[in-house]
Amino acid sequence: MQRQYREWQSLPPEQKEAMRRRMDELNRMPPQNRDRYQQRYQQWQQLSPEERRRIETDLQRWDRLSPQEKNSIQKRFQRQ
Repeated sequence: MQRQYREWQSLPPEQKEAMRRRMDELNRMPPQNRDRYQQRYQQWQQLSPEERRRIETDLQRWDRLSPQEKNSIQKRFQRQ
């Protein structure tokens, strides 16, 4: 617990605020969503650094797509 508190204290204010917002969101989620979120977090933690970087790169690429491109891709995968 002491180690976690020291880590928290060393975070910049904007990171602390982002973590507070995430915790508030987590606390407001229905239990089944919270469980799924925590499972996904554990899966993320088990990924190698290379896999995490690849996923983050893919997400950044996704964010740059136009709404039409995103819609087209989603439709393509819904059919499968």
